[in-house]
Amino acid sequence: MRRIDTVILLGVTTWLAAEKARADWPMARHDPQRTAWAAGSSDIDTPALRWRHYLGGSLAASAYVPWDVDGDTLQEAVYVAGGKVLAKEPNGILLWETEPLGLYAIDGAYDFDGDGSFEAVLRGSRGRVMLVALRDGRVLWEVPAGVMGEVALTRVADLDGDGLVDLYLAECRCCTLNSGQLGAAYSFAAGFGAGAVVELWRLVGTVGEGACGAGGDTVADFDGDGGLDLLYAGHTALWGIDGAAGTLIYRSAAMGSFRGGSSSGDWADVDGDRRPELFLFEDTYQASDGSGRRWVAMFDYDVPTDALVRRWAREAADPVLDRHAFDGRSLVDADGDGTFEVVTSFYSGSADRWTIEVYGAADGMELAALPGWSLAGIVDLTGDGVPEILGRQDDRLGCFRFAGRALTTLWTLTGWAPIKILDRARLATRQQHVETAARDVDGDGVAELLVLSLTDDPTAVQRLVALRADRATPVEAAAYDPPPGIRLGSFAFADGFTAPGPQLLAVRNDGYLVSFDRDLRLTNFSDDPLNPAPGLRVGGYYSGERGIGHTPIVASTGAGAAAAVVVRTSRGTLVRLDPSGASLAVPPAVVWERPTGWFPSALDVTGDATAEVVYWTRTRTSPAFDAVEAVRLDTGVPIWTTAMGDATRGALHDLPFGDANADGTRDVFVHTVTTTSVEEANVLNGRTGRRLWAADFTRAMSWGSYPKSVDDVDGDGRADLVGVYNSFLALSGATGAILREHPTFVAYMLPLVADVAADAGSEYFLHGGYYASRLLRRADFQPLWTAADTRYSQSYGTLVRCGGAPRFVAGLFQSPELRVYSAPDGAVLVDVWLAGGALYASEAAMRAAGANPGFLGCITGTENLTGGGGVAALAGSTDGWLYAVDPCAGTLLWALRFGFPVGEPVVSDTDGDGRNDVLVSVADGFLYQVGDEVLPAPEWVWDTDPPGGFPAEDRDTIETVDTLYASWAAVPGAASYEYGVVTPGGTFVTTPPFVPVGTATSAAPTGLPLRLGGMYQFVVRAIGPRGGSRETFSDGIQLVDESPPTVELRAAPNPFSPDGDGVEDSVTILADVADRVGLASWEVAVYHPGGMAVARNFPSRPLLGTSTSDIVVWDGTDDSGRLLPESVYPALATVHDQTGHSATAWIDLELRLLPAADADADADAGADGEADAGPEVEAGVDAEGDSEPAADAGADAGADADADGGFDAGADTPVADGGGEPGAGGCGCRAGGHASAGAFGALLLGVLLAARRRRAR
Repeated sequence: MRRIDTVILLGVTTWLAAEKARADWPMARHDPQRTAWAAGSSDIDTPALRWRHYLGGSLAASAYVPWDVDGDTLQEAVYVAGGKVLAKEPNGILLWETEPLGLYAIDGAYDFDGDGSFEAVLRGSRGRVMLVALRDGRVLWEVPAGVMGEVALTRVADLDGDGLVDLYLAECRCCTLNSGQLGAAYSFAAGFGAGAVVELWRLVGTVGEGACGAGGDTVADFDGDGGLDLLYAGHTALWGIDGAAGTLIYRSAAMGSFRGGSSSGDWADVDGDRRPELFLFEDTYQASDGSGRRWVAMFDYDVPTDALVRRWAREAADPVLDRHAFDGRSLVDADGDGTFEVVTSFYSGSADRWTIEVYGAADGMELAALPGWSLAGIVDLTGDGVPEILGRQDDRLGCFRFAGRALTTLWTLTGWAPIKILDRARLATRQQHVETAARDVDGDGVAELLVLSLTDDPTAVQRLVALRADRATPVEAAAYDPPPGIRLGSFAFADGFTAPGPQLLAVRNDGYLVSFDRDLRLTNFSDDPLNPAPGLRVGGYYSGERGIGHTPIVASTGAGAAAAVVVRTSRGTLVRLDPSGASLAVPPAVVWERPTGWFPSALDVTGDATAEVVYWTRTRTSPAFDAVEAVRLDTGVPIWTTAMGDATRGALHDLPFGDANADGTRDVFVHTVTTTSVEEANVLNGRTGRRLWAADFTRAMSWGSYPKSVDDVDGDGRADLVGVYNSFLALSGATGAILREHPTFVAYMLPLVADVAADAGSEYFLHGGYYASRLLRRADFQPLWTAADTRYSQSYGTLVRCGGAPRFVAGLFQSPELRVYSAPDGAVLVDVWLAGGALYASEAAMRAAGANPGFLGCITGTENLTGGGGVAALAGSTDGWLYAVDPCAGTLLWALRFGFPVGEPVVSDTDGDGRNDVLVSVADGFLYQVGDEVLPAPEWVWDTDPPGGFPAEDRDTIETVDTLYASWAAVPGAASYEYGVVTPGGTFVTTPPFVPVGTATSAAPTGLPLRLGGMYQFVVRAIGPRGGSRETFSDGIQLVDESPPTVELRAAPNPFSPDGDGVEDSVTILADVADRVGLASWEVAVYHPGGMAVARNFPSRPLLGTSTSDIVVWDGTDDSGRLLPESVYPALATVHDQTGHSATAWIDLELRLLPAADADADADAGADGEADAGPEVEAGVDAEGDSEPAADAGADAGADADADGGFDAGADTPVADGGGEPGAGGCGCRAGGHASAGAFGALLLGVLLAARRRRAR
């Protein structure tokens, strides 16, 4: 009989070996035994990027906030992607970024120390909470190591009563990383430096009781003593904590197991006693222990008993079948009468019906009910200050008014859903902070309702519409139609983003943040290929730092041909990529794209010896449910589809496979989970997609569930399912019956199946979970050894062999620590730390080197990675590096920097050359292929500054606006070069990222989105016949503004005579100004003779660009409007650049007032001249050919007169402040009966100014 458990190399079974000939990496963790091991050979001793494909990204509403970072009155986007914080302008220009820090949420922005600047509250994994300066991205404070486990949320309020806000951190309380403390509070009144931050208190578990989650943690003065309280919800009761001291001051009675940490809290004074009451909304139930509530309850501090008393509650009758749906504004004055109501909705499973219900907030009395509708939102749509209530009934959206203890219908529409936004001001003290979005887009004083169209078709257009919803038939006020398949995932309101005034922001599911004007037209993004605007690309999509992520799979398409790469995008589509001819500049071609898909596996289900792709998808029905589908690898055409989900269950885990019915075809093991946390398992016939087991295996989950593996446990030649279902057990592949079970409770663990005890049978390495890793033997599932680590990694390990001896390689939980275990006995053989692109023998050495550690993700094993033999372990890290380690020697083979967190490596021959490559997704949103360097990299890259006089010297600073310069060493054998410009965090500012320059060894890219103070690096690679070299980085150059602007003054006519005769009554001062970085403004002051007192001040005038001209006209009067006497008046011009540098220049202005007789003669002469000119003009009509030379002569004469008498005469005057060019003064003369030189000068002034302005643009 064929043995399914016979080990091939490292635990890969014999039946999988035939499959491997067709699929190089056919499923998550490579194979159904989860070995994450790739056989074969490679030559990657010096890694280089071969190609990349943008997978996209998205941002949760909690991951970004609009904020005016640079003080220009318009807001920028501050967001978290890939664990790092970035600030960008709407067009994507990077203002600042942090290094990868493991962050994922922005809880708000506050002035903690009262200095007028604001700090962002950032929350991340492994208990990280940081305060980051919004003006420059500096990390000001981080919660000390060891204080907290995983942090669930923060609250911000003046806890100690000193007038400044404080920070409260609430621990998750039941996550893998658990400190045993419930929370802690900090004051920053004295600043953020060492010794300045004060820990107000820590909330230890002995103060009250344990909890799971912190959603019920709410801050208000519940007991009315003038100081703030913290109410936290435990497993059975509520506990009141003094905000200043952190001590217990009151509590509620025990209420049974209600999972208060899963509640959502809100508060308001609803009974008029000047103390707020607490409202808890919850919709959780765990079948395994009967915990959780589907209810809303009101709690009030009772003065006589000094306790929190539950005044009323409304609860679902059947927690298994019923549901509770509430809104972030469920506690609201629903009818405008000055008293609060609670508006919520309950679903009756027995009646199969939702009902919107309205209760008096003070007494819980039911005031109104609307059967058939669930609550969808609460928002004022009529402008009267009284909110309307939105309801949902299937795909219908209804709007209702509550008045007179009744809900009446205003309107109903089909096919729309309201969008939601976060109110971070409410989040500071409570969990009820999600609101329905409405905004006045047409300026009529009434907010329009913002809605999205409903569609189950993932390829359809999903419209964003602003509805005038204050009438019986709503009408569109504005609309946006994104491209087909693009979805808007989260929203926020900005107060001036691309223009002053309120604007809506949205994050698209293809990885871009976009903004809208009042008419819902995009203001920072355009899909028009003739006028593209990239918007703000956020990226962020990758396989993640732990667990089974959305890693690609690779399936062979034939010897010598490029393999098929199948991967999920951020849009939820499943794409097959063809890497043939791909590069960093030319991404792989998309062969096919399925509209919805995740967790693909490649296996032969048709018996034709070629692989097909089986994956999770959604049914093409309305409503759509989760399903498993098989498609052809070459075309993506479906073979079969099996619906697995419904309204009460959905997909769970990926799709391991094995021959469960002994028909020679691989079958697919599937898992679903119900809304009551019951896990279900079955197996689908690979040929037909039909269920093989007569009934699902079910088990109520106590904590959660992790993926399963496949092995022939009972030796019957059929594939069986092994995994953790609260305890470790095996299910018969033939029937679904339990074959064997180890009764010890464990959670979240994945079994790696391999023979490591040399006993001709598999063992099971359980790892990646809450409990210590262990090795179980097949015979009785008893542990052969258990690791000493109390908690292990939630990422997964691999199995390698060192000289034939099996070794488990895995990273510790949320740590840079990598361990190698002796597989038979669990002895730790190698223990190293990976951080900053280096390997350290101890944590102390890593800290001493100043490395920024991240967390290691899932580990991949392979053989002969570098071409020199041996084995290797590959690990991506959240510190932005991909590491290759020799697990036998404990040494670093190489490390490759990406600048963003790196996901799980996949090893396969993707290009068909017979050598393995590495595929890895990175949190910048790209999937990369890593191969060997085929050319040496440029030996050096210099940042140069030719305009500054440094064309062949490496510079550290430069004065520029949008242009950088570089040169680099030539590479022997290179046919061409490509360069890019990146920030220190790895973000490209060139488009495309790498720009080809042929054989040139220098570049001067212009039009770059640079910012003053920013640091930028050139990255250059050589291109040869076999491909590209690895990149060489310059050491970086910073944009500075160290020089003041320059200014040159001219004036005409000069002298001038403001005598009211209409001739030369004013003087025009022309300033030619320039600055290498950017101009800001200029102003002019005219002084009385002697230069001591100001006669006339001209207001400041704005300047744009780096070189321009501007004019000021003076009529000879002072600031009061009085005409000044004849004299020479010095004028001072002051020019400012964008960083505050200034330069000045002087010019003398001569004011002459002619005697009356001379003035009359001048006027007569002018009149005679005009009279004489008349016939010449008329003659010009008949003699057009003669008029042009006359005009030319006039222009020439004017120019000559201007040059001689208007602008260039006069002595140069030295310039103050060391910045301006010499000013020029001069005098002009005029004779009666002739056109003056000043008039020609004015004409020339206009010509010159027009020319200068054209150049400035």
